[in-house]
Amino acid sequence: MEFTVVLRGYDREQVDTALDQIKHRTLSAAAASRIEFAVAWRGYDREQVQHHLGRLVAEERQEELRRQEGAA
Repeated sequence: MEFTVVLRGYDREQVDTALDQIKHRTLSAAAASRIEFAVAWRGYDREQVQHHLGRLVAEERQEELRRQEGAA
């Protein structure tokens, strides 16, 4: 999965922490290894970013479940 997130209202440390949580706590290791992040620092407020990331994580979870079901 690859996506670009445009941010306004976060500093770099907050973004790094949020992305780390997504990669290591929310997604499987295999899914996390397929994620590439491109981040710009303007355009969306925090609520929009959180909504966008939440939707992407949910989509990736569904895709991972489909892959697991297909392998079974």
